[in-house]
Amino acid sequence: MEFAFFVQRLPADRSADVVEELDVEIFARDFCLQFRYPGKDQVLPSADDRYGSTNLYVPANAVVRLILKSHDYVYTVEIPKVGVYEIAAPDLTFKVQFTAPEGGTYALLGSQMCGYDHPQLLGELIVQSPAEFSRTMKRLSSIPLQTAQQ
Repeated sequence: MEFAFFVQRLPADRSADVVEELDVEIFARDFCLQFRYPGKDQVLPSADDRYGSTNLYVPANAVVRLILKSHDYVYTVEIPKVGVYEIAAPDLTFKVQFTAPEGGTYALLGSQMCGYDHPQLLGELIVQSPAEFSRTMKRLSSIPLQTAQQ
């Protein structure tokens, strides 16, 4: 009797890294922007959320929904590459949606309506591959960020 064994190597399942939709909260406070991303559960807010500032990270080709809030003043957030121009104001929530382009780095322009430039409101939209985005989320803080009082 003869037996034959066939071993087939299957490709690694990369579907776990793919993010087709992403909600991100943007909090404006003390003349800077902070970002809250959902953790593995993909729910905002929840205990596994991740936090960053200055640069907004998104996966390529994902539908991104931004939820803008302010804790102190009226701010604007503009991302020219994807046609985003929205405000964040105290006691109000504004939402805007865009589809992330292919990978790249693009201007993210924040402004506070006081007439002065605040460099800490300027950042970048960084569009990453799904694997890069996953690595970035693991590196971000799991503790909400605190800004310096001015």
